[in-house]
Amino acid sequence: PKLRPVNSGALFTKDALRLLSRSKTGMAVRKDLQPLNLGIGAPSGSERIGLTMTGCYKAGGAVNNEDGINGFNATKRQAMHDSFNRVWPSAVAALNFFYGPKCLVLYSFTLPSGEMVIEIIESEEGARMGCIWGSLLFGIAMKSTYETLNAEFPEFISVAHTDDNPVGIPAPSDGNWDRQLRRLQQRLRRYDELANPLGIVRNLDKSIIMLILPPG
Repeated sequence: PKLRPVNSGALFTKDALRLLSRSKTGMAVRKDLQPLNLGIGAPSGSERIGLTMTGCYKAGGAVNNEDGINGFNATKRQAMHDSFNRVWPSAVAALNFFYGPKCLVLYSFTLPSGEMVIEIIESEEGARMGCIWGSLLFGIAMKSTYETLNAEFPEFISVAHTDDNPVGIPAPSDGNWDRQLRRLQQRLRRYDELANPLGIVRNLDKSIIMLILPPG
């Protein structure tokens, strides 16, 4: 059966990485991910995204939402290291210490029969499950992707919440929705070109477009 885990990292690791993320440089990195990504320490990030998209929709626009499949765990670890080195070079030594070698992950679950199963797997890709830096590492890895999309498609309103990427599509002044939707299609292709090499693939089951249909 498909399981939804509840993860917890090692206490020592949590404390060390939490202190680093709250340092002066750590706070600057988190702030630098905004405003294109409001899912990593941004005040009222979810509310701000919701209000932004609601405003676009109520003004006659549309909203598209994309989600990365298993984003944190799927991101290639080398992509995390490369992006981290560019964005937060002063903390690279800490990242290499905690994320350089492979890590053993202990997990357990109970079968319907009551039998407890305990296994150990190696964590080789993505952020480690339960790691306090999980969302931060994903955000740093995707920073360039979100910035490129925003620069190449400025007519859209793009505000991500970590691996969820809702996009506001303003109503065209000339009523040409075909052009807007073709541009959205181009943006989705560009997303794939940028994100797939990082290990991030869009979840097509969650890909939706909310439109206001004309009367009748």
